[in-house]
Amino acid sequence: MKRLTFLLPAALCVGLTVGCEESVEDAREDVVEAQQDLQYERTEAGEEIAEEAAEQSQNVAEAREDAQEEFLEEVDEEASEVAEAEEELMEQRQDLTEAQARERLEAEADVMERDAARPVVPVVPVVPADDDLESPEVEKAADNVAEEVKEAGDAIEAEAAETEAEMKEEAAEAEAAAEEATDGEETPSEELEDEETQR
Repeated sequence: MKRLTFLLPAALCVGLTVGCEESVEDAREDVVEAQQDLQYERTEAGEEIAEEAAEQSQNVAEAREDAQEEFLEEVDEEASEVAEAEEELMEQRQDLTEAQARERLEAEADVMERDAARPVVPVVPVVPADDDLESPEVEKAADNVAEEVKEAGDAIEAEAAETEAEMKEEAAEAEAAAEEATDGEETPSEELEDEETQR
């Protein structure tokens, strides 16, 4: 009985020890499996992250390329519009210059026509008699004729000068109006620079 009493606790201890060792081994296996699962999940997550990053990089590159193409197209269109606007402006300036030249020529032609239509004061030579060559009346008549001729010439010169002054004034006003109209509008090149600055 005494031996049996001592053997039972020993057997129990051995059984408990074996059971504990098996439990520890099972726990170790579970830990190893958990570590393997975690490593597998990490690997899969890393691959997914790498794929997503590659896709995002490709999308960003495509978006940049598309944006650059659109920007270059817009720049080409705006440059073409600027060139067209400059060409139109040059044509307008040329038309204005030609119109001013035509007006000047027409005004000069009108002046010439008026000068041609104006009656010329005839100079009637006074031939005095031999006895009256030195008389005061003859000298006075000659002076009057000379004065009339001079006045007629002065009137013609004054009218021509006045006409020329009017033509110059009209041309200056037209040129000033054209420059004011041109300066008052913003050119397409300035609009392009403003848009590029805003971007």
